[in-house]
Order: sequence, then structure tokens, then C-alpha cells
Amino acid sequence: MAWRAPTFLDELPDLSNLERLLCGIAQLAYPKEAKVVERWLVEMNASTRSHAWKAALHLWCALVDPKTDERGAPARFLHQNEDCKAHVRPFLERVGLLRELTPLLGPA
Repeated sequence: MAWRAPTFLDELPDLSNLERLLCGIAQLAYPKEAKVVERWLVEMNASTRSHAWKAALHLWCALVDPKTDERGAPARFLHQNEDCKAHVRPFLERVGLLRELTPLLGPA
């Protein structure tokens, strides 16, 4: 499946991965926190090797859903997190994955 999701940080690799989708949804649900995650990633990249989408997802979880880990993030961000719910379907439709990922969204 070819797709492109918008990114809040141009320095992250242009990859088609689940972490990028989840970060895009989190960015819409938590716009103020997006600036914090972006700043953290820039600071991390300045002090160490370049970080990618997995690091960004870990930061989002720590900031907005601290009990969620990488394995639980898809369920939380795609259909359990109340703040994200309103943004999931429009975001997936915009990147062309709504039909393919609808089964992961849980009950409507």
C-alpha cells in the first residue's frame, strides 16, 4: 500500500509506517503537545544519532498516554483514546488507508 502521511517534523525519515500514522493522529488530537514532541526530537537529534518515528511514538505515549507502550499504541491511538477518536477516520481517509485499516478501528 503506497501512502503518504503529513509529518510534523521534516527531519524524520519519509517512511510509510504505522508509527508515522499514529504520530499524525496524535498531532491532530494534541496540537499544543506536537510542539513539545518536535522540540524533544530536535534536542535528541542534536545530542545523539538521528531518531526516527519509533522514538517519536514513544515521546507521544509518554506525553499524552503514559501507561501506553509501543505495543498498545495502535489500539490506544486508533480507537481507545477519546482525544484521538475524532481525528482517526479523517486522517486515514486523507492518507488513503481508511478502507484498509477500518478493521483496526474497533466499534464505531
